[in-house]
Amino acid sequence: MNSSREQVLSRYNVSMSFPEKALAVVSDGAGKLCVLQTANRLKPQQWKASYEGFPLGETSAFHIMHSVHQLSPNGHHIVDVLLLHVDERGKDDKVKTLTVLEWLTFSEGDDESWTMDRLRRLEGASVPDYACIQSGGSALYISSDKDFQIVYDSMKPIEEFPLENEQDLKQPCYTWHQTDESLFLQFTIPAKTTKEDLNVEITNAKFHCGIKNGEVLLSGDLWASIQPEGSTWSIIGQSLDFSLVKAAKAERWKELVPGDDRGEMTVDAETAACIHERLAHLTSATLDPKPVADESHMYNVQELEECDEMPDTTPVLVRFDGELHKVTHQAGLGSHKWLFNADVNGMHCLCFRHDVDGLLWRPDVNKDESNVFEHIATFNALGYVQASKQQLKFASCSPDGTVAVLCDCVRHLYIYWQSVTVETALRNRKSGENVTQVAKQQVVSLDTADVTVGFQVTNEWIFVLTAGTLFVLKLHDA
Repeated sequence: MNSSREQVLSRYNVSMSFPEKALAVVSDGAGKLCVLQTANRLKPQQWKASYEGFPLGETSAFHIMHSVHQLSPNGHHIVDVLLLHVDERGKDDKVKTLTVLEWLTFSEGDDESWTMDRLRRLEGASVPDYACIQSGGSALYISSDKDFQIVYDSMKPIEEFPLENEQDLKQPCYTWHQTDESLFLQFTIPAKTTKEDLNVEITNAKFHCGIKNGEVLLSGDLWASIQPEGSTWSIIGQSLDFSLVKAAKAERWKELVPGDDRGEMTVDAETAACIHERLAHLTSATLDPKPVADESHMYNVQELEECDEMPDTTPVLVRFDGELHKVTHQAGLGSHKWLFNADVNGMHCLCFRHDVDGLLWRPDVNKDESNVFEHIATFNALGYVQASKQQLKFASCSPDGTVAVLCDCVRHLYIYWQSVTVETALRNRKSGENVTQVAKQQVVSLDTADVTVGFQVTNEWIFVLTAGTLFVLKLHDA
């Protein structure tokens, strides 16, 4: 790709993606994007540009994250491309850095010309560890420390969806609390409401309160029995207060009227003090109230390794629907730290740490809405090993899952093979047990001091690109 745009600010590296066996998407890192017809890539032939332009404008550089291909009902090609760029918004000391994901859709016309049909834009506060387009181009999968929100769609207006917990932000219709002997209710009523304006009926099992010719404040069967003759109510300003006497003392009510969720249970000061007193033995104002005399059993945070540390923020993996403009699936990753991404048989997969292992997951194989990721491989102890590599720059695995490879910033490669059955008899020296499977590890030292800038693993080869040399390593003997 020819590019003379050397003066573009925030220029990115050249990036490439292969959505289909006969198509390629290439970016020059300076804002230019090409969709190329490659035909059979196993044969030496010239690639033909189907689309060539600046989809985000001539001053907007970007990096290609992923692309997918599908056929329209009339048999024309459709390619969805996911781009990433980092923008700075604001002025002076109020500059805000945003990560922007641009979701582009290109299609082939009847005359074999290509056009950009749609642009969707999402913004977030952190660079995602993983981002790809769902096969079929209907959704995005994003793994990130911060949430991403859609801000633009060239085909549909952006609607603001209410928060799922919006009902928690509303004021309750009434509040209530309890002691061992009584229940206390409080309603807010219109100003100048008198007793004559209210309709109150209290029995041992039912409660009804409403404004005559108006709103019913609360009505229904009570959680348990009360003593109606000992119950009272009064009006103070706009506050309507009830005091109900429990029939069974010391019985804790879970609800006032089962099925009515318009009220809110509060805790009175006496009950709160009692709870604090019961839990006092579990808390302390000092860091170590009961020091251990034997220092060998003391907990020492300095003994923790880097792989034992919890992240400052909790990353999440979400599925973002491109038509609904909202997240349809979400999973909190917690301590399952992201390790690397890898392309497996045309699918953009990701590897998370689980305990000390690395687990490789593939998105929407069966397109089952209840199970959007499938576990396809486990790399034993890879999470622990990767955390110990201080100079690590790249990590990946072969598409068949037989080998995982870690690559340092300079010179070294670490190759970890899956366990294979051994033909010769082996015995563990310590336990004396027979060993039937062995997992090999290899270290490769490259003959260069240049910084590694590119890395790729296939079933047969490892490609390592430095500033001055392309190294190709064969994984299997002929």
